[in-house]
Parts: sequence; structure tokens; C-alpha cells
Amino acid sequence: MNNILYILIFSTLLFSCSDSGESAPESDERGTLKTDDVRIETKLDTVTMEGMLAAVKIGDKWGYINTAGEVVIEPKFDSAWSFSEGLAVVRIGDSDSDKWGYINAEGEVAIEIQFDHAHSFSEGLAVVGIGSKGNLTYGYINPEGEIVIEILFDSAEDFSEGLAVVRIGDYHGKYGYINPEGEIVIKPQFASARRFSEGLAVVRIGDYRGKYAYINAAGEVVIEPQFDEAKDFSEGLAGVKIGRSYMGKWGYIDAKGEYVIEPQFYDAYSSQESNGRTNTEYVDNAWYFSEGLVRVMIGDKWGYIDREGKIVIEPQFELAFFFDNGLALVRKNDKKKGYINTEGEFVIEPQVDYPFYISTLSNGLAVLKIDDKHGYINAKGEAVIEPQFDDARSFRKTK
Repeated sequence: MNNILYILIFSTLLFSCSDSGESAPESDERGTLKTDDVRIETKLDTVTMEGMLAAVKIGDKWGYINTAGEVVIEPKFDSAWSFSEGLAVVRIGDSDSDKWGYINAEGEVAIEIQFDHAHSFSEGLAVVGIGSKGNLTYGYINPEGEIVIEILFDSAEDFSEGLAVVRIGDYHGKYGYINPEGEIVIKPQFASARRFSEGLAVVRIGDYRGKYAYINAAGEVVIEPQFDEAKDFSEGLAGVKIGRSYMGKWGYIDAKGEYVIEPQFYDAYSSQESNGRTNTEYVDNAWYFSEGLVRVMIGDKWGYIDREGKIVIEPQFELAFFFDNGLALVRKNDKKKGYINTEGEFVIEPQVDYPFYISTLSNGLAVLKIDDKHGYINAKGEAVIEPQFDDARSFRKTK
């Protein structure tokens, strides 16, 4: 059975169960989905991604599963996030009394659950916050849980290319950059600032009405303030917008600030649709070039252009996401989602959007949601873990 037919049958069977009011099909120990008269292999033997775990919600608690769908860290957390650099952020307690800490791949508490806010590790350091809601102060810890950069910032972001954005002062304070020793290397002076990517970072000059520019790691302005919006560099290009309103147009510049693709698109990006999800790790990087392509809106449809601005996949989608390992998630105007390849051909045929839901791929697997249950499919459209969880996050390597 080819992959397209497989996922069509898989979807149809599960919709039939939903429409009839019956419970979702149960799995047997051989890794198949059972219905009254059909057995569909879930291809568990095709999953070869060792050392990867995903956070899943069972009932009202979060735990972790491996790529075989086995629970390896029991559900006992009130919130849990994907692993990064060997540790995962977890939360204990409700929103009024919650605390955050870190566990290892064995589910052991590696850093005491003690913080009022916590980020995943990035470049060997993690942001943690102390204080009451709305009045947090931030610093950084190492993997041993030691505070290595004093908790004194009013805002702090993850490290990227050896530097991290911090703010000193309230919401009207200025942003600058620190190094891993906690030293301010680019003094707080910007109305806003983004992480470094490919040696450059977006900053807003002046106040909240100012223009966006790009600086280098020495804090020098290398692309003058001239843009009304600007995005990080990816694959040598960055999306920039001229014009403040919805009528502003997007184009792409190179690292010298020269236009490679003139401003002409009314929207070169949009935020990730929620699909009822609150999982912030599902971040749509679609305004960045990925595998030589970027999505753009022409008229009222999304398509894809290459680095020369040539349309390589005609505008035809209501929604489109970035390419990962040769595939991109798209939604047709009939509210169906599927995956296309870089030629614009459907590799996984569009499926009904609700209650059927497919996320973008991450490490070769995508979250599959049917009704209110989550599972996983691979890049061929084959179900590898049947929908059974109340929520699910992406698989990540634990080391």
C-alpha cells in the first residue's frame, strides 16, 4: 500500500469511529491499529531515531515517551517541555504557586524545582526568573544549577552565537547584549533587539516608533536603520518590510543590506496558527529561508519563491510553513492539510483539518491530532504512534 493510500485509509477509519460515537481503536502489542475488519501496520520498525523523547500529557499530568510510544518518564508534572542539551524544563504546581526546574533523560530531578520561570538550555546556559508574576528578575544558570550570571535583568533571552539579549529597566527600558560571563558587551541602547543569527542581529533604533537596523557582534550598525519590520538572517538573506501598515511590502536583503529581492510581497510571514494548541515550541519560522525556499503571500494565497525571487511553487495555499527535510506543511482552501515537496507535489495528500490535525515535522516526526487525542506520523505519512495522548510536544534528542 503506498503512503498516500495508507494515510487516507488511516484518516477515514478514525473519522468513522468518531462519527459513530465509538472510542478510538486500541493498539495491540504488535504495534497495529485495530478496527472491526481492518488491520493497519503502524511501521514502528521504521523509526530509528535513538535517544529521542517527547513530552506528552496523559490526563492532567505530563510525562515523556520514546519513539516506540512507550512511557519512559511517568506523568507527574503540571507542565513539561522538550529536552535541550540533555535537560528538560518541568513545572510543579498550579499557576498561583508553580515552580520550575529541570530533569534528565531518566526522569530524575537534575536541577531543583525552585524557579518562578525557566527557559530551556541554549549554548550551555539557561534563563531563570525569580519573583512574583509580572515582577520577575532574570539571570542564568549552568547545567549544575549554579547561578553563573547574577539574577538582575528585567528581561533576558537565550544565548545565540555567544551573546544574549537583556533589558535593564521596565518595559520602557533599553536592550543590550551580554556574553556568557555576564559582561555587558553591547550596552543597553535599543528599543528592541533580537538574537544573533549568521553574525547579525535586528535592533530598533530610538523609541518604539524607530526604524530597524542590523548590528554586528561588536555592536556596530552595519545595515542602517531604514526598515519598518525586519527578521533574522537565514541562509544569507533576511526578510525586511517597507511601510508600517498592512499595505507595507516585504523583500529580502543580503548581509550587506542590498536588496536581493525587492519589496513586493504584502506579507512574507505570519504567526503559527494555534489549532487549539498552547505549545510554544511550535514556532513557525516561515519568514526565514529554509532549504532555499521561503513562503510569500501573493494576492490572498501562499506560494514559495527561491533566493532570486522566482516563484517556484505557485500561490495556491491558505496557509504554508517552512521546509524541513524536503517537506512543508500546507493547507488548501478546503481546510485540508498535507505535505508537499520542493516541487510543490503532494507527498502526503491533504486531510480534513478538523478534527484531523498535523503539525510541522520535527526530527522526522509530526504530531497527529484526531478529535482530542494526539499521536505521531513520520515523513511518509505513516502512523508510528497512534493518537492517545491529551497533548503532545515534538520529539527532541536527549543528548
